[in-house]
Amino acid sequence: MSTLLREVPRDTPVHRLWAGTKLLAVAALAVALSLQTSWAAIGVVTALLVFTALLARVPVGALPRPRPWFWALIVGAGLLSVPAGGAPELQFGGVTIGLGAVMLYVRFTALAAVSLIAGLLLGDQPPRWGTWRRLWPDWAGHCGGCGHRCTSGR
Repeated sequence: MSTLLREVPRDTPVHRLWAGTKLLAVAALAVALSLQTSWAAIGVVTALLVFTALLARVPVGALPRPRPWFWALIVGAGLLSVPAGGAPELQFGGVTIGLGAVMLYVRFTALAAVSLIAGLLLGDQPPRWGTWRRLWPDWAGHCGGCGHRCTSGR
């Protein structure tokens, strides 16, 4: 089983930002990418996310590691787009292979990956338990699973 969201407790400028600021930033990136899905826009957002990850000092070990079957599905789906064709085209003897659909698939996959990375960067910085304590009412102290009032850690 893979864990997508891992808490990375650090004292960095990114971690000290208010959660709403980070949510608005990710929403703004999503809107910008939905309006302009060019390679340049994907590259700028990717560079911004890499800079943010470096600023937040997110270790490489905190990144999710997808299983090999995930990558096989990504490649398999890309191969399914080959028969769709489109410009640019490659000539192999008498056979013409259009790569237009493959290029669209690669761009869509890159866009999805950038969006996922933005969400993961947002998710690796959950609020401290003290914040949840203020939101969690006293009458809801029972966790429901163990049969007694769970107050440890609060």
